Amino acid sequence: MLIANEEQADQEIKKPESKILGFTYNAEGQKPTQVDPQSRMCCAQLVITPKKRKFFYIRRGYYGSIYNPWGLFYKEDKNIQYIKVSEQCFELYIKFLTTRNQSYFLQVEREVING
Repeated sequence: MLIANEEQADQEIKKPESKILGFTYNAEGQKPTQVDPQSRMCCAQLVITPKKRKFFYIRRGYYGSIYNPWGLFYKEDKNIQYIKVSEQCFELYIKFLTTRNQSYFLQVEREVING
């Protein structure tokens, strides 16, 4: 049953009426800026479907880990990928992008690992 729901969700997201918002990091202490979701600067995406369902995605880094624009292994990747996360995980990632506080980043990594 869960797989069917995931497939329905994926179909809903792909509809042209779905709204996709992209977010990127900004100066420390400022809320992330909204950018084109297809931009290389995009770190997180929020998808709002025609049925008002929300899906949250964060960018995967170069080595398959969570993307950290200030990390040691920051590297522009030609193949940008996003992973679906919970709303709580998405909010933690946005807090990380806002504050650059590493503890939020570690919480995001734990949330992704624990599902």
